[in-house]
Amino acid sequence: MTGRFSARRNRARLAALLTGIALIPAPALAQGAAPDAAVADSDSGGEIVVTALRRESSILQTPAAVTAIGGNQLRDSQVTNLTDVASAVPSLNIGEAAGVSLVTMRGISLDAIIGGIESSIAIHRDGVYLSQATPMNFLLMDVGDIQVLRGPQGTLYGRNATGGAINITPARASRHLTGYVNFSAGNLGTYREEAAVSGPIVADKLLFRIAGLAEQRTDGYARNVFNGAKLGTSYEQGARAALEFLPSDDATIRVEGYYFSGRNTSDFWTNIEPFSASQLALNPDFANHAISYDPRRPSLDFTPEDTQTSKGVNLSSSWNLGSGLSLETKTSFTDLAYARKHADCDGTAIPTCDSNRADRSRSFQQEVSVKLKSDRVKGVAGAFYDTDLANARQVFPWFNPAQGYVNVDGFPLPNGTQTEQISRQRTNSLAFFADADFAVAPWISLYGGARYSHDKRAMDLTSGLGLTGNDAILLGCTDLHQEVAYSNFSGKAGAQIRPNASSQFYGQWQQGFKAGGFNTAACGASFKPEKITAYEVGYKASLFDRAVDLALAAFHYDYTNLQTAQIIGVSYSITNAASAKIDGIEGEITMRPATGLQIDGHASLLDARYGDYSNFDPINPSAGMQDLSGKRLNRAPRFSGAVGLQYTAPIGSGEFKLRGEMTFTSKYYFRPYNQPLDSQAGFVTGNGYITYTLDNGLELRGFVRNIADKRIIAGIFTTDIGQSRQAQFQPPRTYGFGFGFHY
Repeated sequence: MTGRFSARRNRARLAALLTGIALIPAPALAQGAAPDAAVADSDSGGEIVVTALRRESSILQTPAAVTAIGGNQLRDSQVTNLTDVASAVPSLNIGEAAGVSLVTMRGISLDAIIGGIESSIAIHRDGVYLSQATPMNFLLMDVGDIQVLRGPQGTLYGRNATGGAINITPARASRHLTGYVNFSAGNLGTYREEAAVSGPIVADKLLFRIAGLAEQRTDGYARNVFNGAKLGTSYEQGARAALEFLPSDDATIRVEGYYFSGRNTSDFWTNIEPFSASQLALNPDFANHAISYDPRRPSLDFTPEDTQTSKGVNLSSSWNLGSGLSLETKTSFTDLAYARKHADCDGTAIPTCDSNRADRSRSFQQEVSVKLKSDRVKGVAGAFYDTDLANARQVFPWFNPAQGYVNVDGFPLPNGTQTEQISRQRTNSLAFFADADFAVAPWISLYGGARYSHDKRAMDLTSGLGLTGNDAILLGCTDLHQEVAYSNFSGKAGAQIRPNASSQFYGQWQQGFKAGGFNTAACGASFKPEKITAYEVGYKASLFDRAVDLALAAFHYDYTNLQTAQIIGVSYSITNAASAKIDGIEGEITMRPATGLQIDGHASLLDARYGDYSNFDPINPSAGMQDLSGKRLNRAPRFSGAVGLQYTAPIGSGEFKLRGEMTFTSKYYFRPYNQPLDSQAGFVTGNGYITYTLDNGLELRGFVRNIADKRIIAGIFTTDIGQSRQAQFQPPRTYGFGFGFHY
C-alpha cells in the first residue's frame, strides 16, 4: 500500500508541477505565436510539409506513400497510444500484446513477443531508431507530428525497414513564449494530465521546451474471477526537456532528454478454445478446473503486472555550409527496459505456469549527413553507426500441486523446475547511404539511392530446463557463444512526372533488408536475413482549387526468406519462409465540399500470401509438416479502410468542431495456418469527437473511441500445455471529456 500511495502522490505532484509550468505568467501570452510545426493538420487546407525522405518537401510532391499526422490532430482525437494511430493510415495495423507493439504495414510484420527480436517496421523517435518494440506510449508525449512511410525504406532508413518506417517527432522549442495544459477524464477510472511550456531564454539565440504527462486508468476493463483483482489498469508518467541553441542564422544545435515510466495489468491472455483431449490426458488435473472464455472475466492464478522505463538523450546539429550544402549530425543514447511478472501461461486458476520476463536494450547511435539543395538537385549522403546491447531473461516455473508435474509436449516436468532463456546480445551496425533526385526538366525528375550496411551480432545464451530459484541448467546449454555477420547493398530508382504544380505521377523500384539473428529458445538455432524487392506506382493531386486532395498507390513485393514467428513449447521461434508475394492498391482522399465541411478517408486492397513455405504446427502435431504456400500473411486483411466526416463552424467567440469516424476491416489471421480460430473476424467500429475552442485559448473536448464496443483481438498465441489457442484483446469502448488552455 505504501508504494502505491507514494506513486499516486508522485503523480499528483507531477500534475501540479506541470500545471504550474504551463501557466507561467507572461505579459503577452495571448499574442504568443504558435509553436513551429513541420506538418499542418489535415483539416487546415494548407500545404503539408514532410521530411520523411530526409529532406523537406510538400506531401503532394513527395514521390512516396506517406501519411502525416499533426500534433493538434492527435490531441483533438485523444490519441494516447500507437494503436489509435493505425485508424488514420492505410494498410497499417497495430496491436499491443505481451509487452510488445505489434506493427504490421501492407501485410509485413513479425509477431515475436520476446526481447532481442526486432520488428520489420522501423520505428524512430525524432530520427533515432528504436531497436526493441516495447510498449510505445512514451512516443506520444508532446508530439509535433507523426510521419508514416509505407513500403521498404532500405536506402534512407536502413536496417529493419523492409515493411516501412514510422518517425514520431516531438514538438520543437518555439521563438515565442507558448504553452498548453490539458486535462481529461473518462470511463474505466481514466485521468490524463499533459502540459508544456516553450519559449526563449535569450531572444532568437537560446530556446527551451519542457513538457510532461501523468495518466492513470484505475478501474481497468476486466476482473479476475479467481481473486477479484482488477485487470487492465495502467499508471504512466513522463517528462522531457529540450534546449535549442541558435549561434547564427546558419547553425542550430539541439539537446533533449526524456524519461518515461509505466505500470499496467493489461498483459493477460484468455483461452478461446478448450484444451485438447490428448493434453488433458497428459495433464488430468486440468479437467478438474473450469476455464473462462470471457476476455473481460478471465480466471488467473496470479495478477499480471508489466513495468516499463524509457529514457534517452539526443544531441543534434545543423550547419549551413553555403552553396546549397548543409551538414547535419545526430548523436543519441537510448535505454529501454521492460519487465513482466506473473503472466499466466495456461489461462486457468491452476498455478501451472507463471511466466516472468525482463528485457533491457541500451543503444548508442551516431549519424552524420550532408544535404544538397539546388535548383535541379536535392539529396542527402551520410554514414550511420549503431551499437546495441540487449539483455533478455524469460523463465517459466512449473508447478501443479495435484499432479506433482506438468506435461509439456509429452515431457513431464517435475514441480520445482523451470524453462528459461537468458541472453546477452550485442549488435553493431555500420552503414553508408545516399539518396537524391535530379530535375531533368521542370516537369520530370529522376531519383534514386543506395545503402551499404554491415551488421555484426554476437550472443551469449543460457537456455533449457533448470531448477526454480537459480540458473543451473539441467538440460540445454550454458553460456553458449554465437556470432554472425551480414552485409547488404540495397538500391532504389524511380521517376516522377509533374503535369502541373498540383499533381504528380511516380514509379519506383526499391529494395530492403533485415538482418538475421538467433533464436533464444534453442541452443545454436538462428534465422536468415529477409530481403525484399518492391515495385510501386503512384498518383497524387490537389484538385478543384484544393477542394480535393487525392493519393493513390499500387505495389508488388517479392520477399525472400521472410521471417516468421511462432510459439514452440512455451518459447518463440523465428523461422524463414522461402518466399512471399504481396500485391496491393491503396488510396487516401480529403474533400472540402463547403466551408467548414470535410470528408476524408482511406482504403486498401491487399493480397499478401506465402509463396513457398512449410512449417509444423505445434498444437496440431497430427498434421505433420504442412505446406503453407498460398496462405495469407499474418494481420493482412483483404480489405480495410476508414471514412471521416468533420464539421467546423464559428460559434460565439470560438470555433466548434464535430468529427465522426468509421473504420472497417475484413477478416485477418494471426497464424500462417489460417484456421478459423486463428483469425479476427471482420468488423466495423467508429470514433467520435467534439471540440470547442475559444479565442482566449480555452478548449473543451468530448470523445468516444470504439463506439460499438467491439472485442478486437490484439494477438493470438498458442500454448503446448493445452495444445490450444489464447488471445489478448484490445481495450473496450472508452469515452470521456477534457479541457485545456493553449497560449
